[in-house]
Amino acid sequence: MIPTTRHKFKLARRVQSRRRQRNRLAYMARAQRSFREPREFWFTPALPGWPGWRIRPGRSGYDPIDYQLEFAHIQGVLVRKFITFKFRSQSWLFLLMLTIMALAFLTSGLFALYALMNPVVWDLPYPYTRWLVLGNVGVVLLYGLIGVFILINVAFNVRILMESTLTITDLDAQSSAAIEQCAALLVESFKEHWPEAWPEIEDARKEMQEALAEGKICRIATDSSGNVLGWIGGIPQYDGLVWELHPLVVKPESQQQGIGRQLVQDFEQQVLKRGGLTITLGSDDDDQMTSLSNVNLYENTWEKIQDIRNLKGHPYEFYQKLGYVITGVVPDANGRGRPDIIMSKRVG
Repeated sequence: MIPTTRHKFKLARRVQSRRRQRNRLAYMARAQRSFREPREFWFTPALPGWPGWRIRPGRSGYDPIDYQLEFAHIQGVLVRKFITFKFRSQSWLFLLMLTIMALAFLTSGLFALYALMNPVVWDLPYPYTRWLVLGNVGVVLLYGLIGVFILINVAFNVRILMESTLTITDLDAQSSAAIEQCAALLVESFKEHWPEAWPEIEDARKEMQEALAEGKICRIATDSSGNVLGWIGGIPQYDGLVWELHPLVVKPESQQQGIGRQLVQDFEQQVLKRGGLTITLGSDDDDQMTSLSNVNLYENTWEKIQDIRNLKGHPYEFYQKLGYVITGVVPDANGRGRPDIIMSKRVG
């Protein structure tokens, strides 16, 4: 059979389509490998983690639909925090900007309320009057509620900053009350995602005795009443040149207030005083909190580490913001598919 011009055209179009599909797949794979966590939005550091829509498997990271979904997710997180009065910020400038925004919303509501007092509105025919009144009342209620919610969150944050009298000191081995509080924090804070770490209070008490051993670092953060809000421990390795950060725990109701960050920074200063050069830590993934869980980490290990995604608020991102980098993983450290993420930072 002699191919006609029509058959030749179909064949060429099929080859071109396959070539385009192959190029598209190669581009998506290349873009996914080279894509990094975006930082376009100025309020990103105030939010825990990143949704990861743009870098999920099979996506290039540059699809406008993914971009909008990601932005909508961030907006949803922000709104949820405002409505539940759980938004926290340590920046006075950020709180000032929020105050100005709240006043703008309240002012807009007042303008709508002022429009209702205009006699011209009430001289209009009935249907127009009704819809104008309903529309203005809706604007007053909506903008007023938004402004009130923002101001309440700002007031909470200002009160926390004003009352913050955090003190970080060495844990006294003779203070049984402080030791008991630290042990209770271990059980309470790790039971959700790491239940096997310290399941009982007795296990936590043994950990406290080990942390107070000679040559180790054990620092606690207390409030003005002497209550323990968090504590951090350190273990010397390699003749004191390397220190392992273990553990770090903050009271659940006192989290996202900068206590963990201050404890880590204080720990780094303590390591420097002792001549340490590097701090290392292991952050377990026992609850499928990252994309490194339930995958084969013996193949393309560094590609998987490079493309790591936070799925449930794993603390590795907290350490990254403090300058720590992922230097390795221990596959199946806590069972099959449950790795230990190793992070390090040079301090000396």
